[in-house]
Amino acid sequence: MNPTRDLVVVLALLGASAIVPLMGGDYWIGVGISTFMWVALTQSWSLLSGLSGYVSLGHVVFYGLGTYIVVTSWEVVPIAVALALAAGAAAVSGQAAAARTGRNQRQPAGPQRRAARGGNAGVRAPWCG
Repeated sequence: MNPTRDLVVVLALLGASAIVPLMGGDYWIGVGISTFMWVALTQSWSLLSGLSGYVSLGHVVFYGLGTYIVVTSWEVVPIAVALALAAGAAAVSGQAAAARTGRNQRQPAGPQRRAARGGNAGVRAPWCG
């Protein structure tokens, strides 16, 4: 792999995506936004499940909550306000879930933390070995 070539390709794709709103119609802008949202969701899934081996569906809840808020406030408030509302709702619901499960409390460090979390017997994806 050539890092310089990869950087050039990424910059070219970003440049092409920056031109789409200027030259494309509403349809292509919608396709681009949907594509980037799916890429973000896929990358978060890959990061959480692929690297750790744990199957986590929690981030999809926050993604869906943010999407729901943006869609329901579409053309009612400016998009920047809708995005801020979506981020705030996700933060509040995340804190509520953390308070409900006790995850917002200070966790023990080192071996005590592993014992408090059930040792190494977590839920693992079967394809992670």
